[in-house]
Amino acid sequence: MHYNQSFAITICFFIAITESHGMENKNKFDLHKIEEITAVKFPRRVKYVSNDTIAINSLSRFNILDLETKATLCIDKRDHNREYVSFPMLYSNNKIIVSSTNEKLVIYDKQKNVTTCFIPMQNPIWGLAVHPSSNTVFLVSPQRKVLTKYNYVTNISKDVIILGESFSLIDIHPKKDIMCITRYSGNLSFHTLDNLKEPFKTITFARPIIYLFCRYSLDGSRIVAGHNKTVYIIDPDKNAYCSLKPFKNERFNTVAFHPDGLTLATLATRKISKTDIKSVIHYWDLQTKECIYTTSALGDSYGHDLSFSPNGLEVLVALNDKCIRTLVPFAVNKKCIDLLFWLNQLKEQEKIPQDIVRYSINAFLRYLSF
Repeated sequence: MHYNQSFAITICFFIAITESHGMENKNKFDLHKIEEITAVKFPRRVKYVSNDTIAINSLSRFNILDLETKATLCIDKRDHNREYVSFPMLYSNNKIIVSSTNEKLVIYDKQKNVTTCFIPMQNPIWGLAVHPSSNTVFLVSPQRKVLTKYNYVTNISKDVIILGESFSLIDIHPKKDIMCITRYSGNLSFHTLDNLKEPFKTITFARPIIYLFCRYSLDGSRIVAGHNKTVYIIDPDKNAYCSLKPFKNERFNTVAFHPDGLTLATLATRKISKTDIKSVIHYWDLQTKECIYTTSALGDSYGHDLSFSPNGLEVLVALNDKCIRTLVPFAVNKKCIDLLFWLNQLKEQEKIPQDIVRYSINAFLRYLSF
């Protein structure tokens, strides 16, 4: 098997630098270190646009933040008396950032530095879903059982009446033109995008559910939907589901899929006393349905949202008063183990000097023991 020698040397050099910096400042590479991001007050929704850029939605404005320079770009400001919708609304599509308030859709073209707004006939906006490839946003107006389909390139909109009981949340399959709608009865209905009026499938639950979140997995094979006390992991193709329950004195706030596709993160509030609460993240194996890792307390306030970096090594969390950024320990450890494997392969192939390989392997072993 052929290995790229220059790439291997680059990896070893990076490892050596990491180790030397770690010896000087061990805390810099602490897997549990938390970085506070206070540029935006009262954050409610967060999303990684790239590994180095994040979007933050707050009660009063929508910002893009460069994590390296800490420079902020304010996209939209609003009065404090009108909050942003409490459902996931941040979305990145190369040049376009989409956010939403109760009354309007705000679209920012990052390349042209132009902001446009769309105010639908049906108000208020309770939530939205963005099609991954067609420049289309679907807005929820559940009071009138109406979805507004809006193309933010052509500026053409169309209202669609949805039959059946009222609904609250929607999400779109990442690879197929299928929409999942959560109903107030607790059911999930599935619609093709070219025939939204009537569902082609319905999954029924025994009890009514007031959904707080509804997400498709990155490959579309699962849906995670639920509320404070229960998270349902649903296989829509088999009409099957199982549930996760919060730990004692905890409640779920929101969920997110890790980019590996095999792990689910739940952001939970842990009640210590009547006045003392903590926010923690639990990581669940989607195959075994077991909790594989729980973070230490992330802050002394309510957690609203979380988002993983595209490489899966970091997670961003919106707390009541600030955003925090921290590493994902199991993902970082796996990355190190994978690199360690390749270093051993390089050692066997004798592509680079053995003393460099030995030093790099020992550096990784010390790093993993932090």
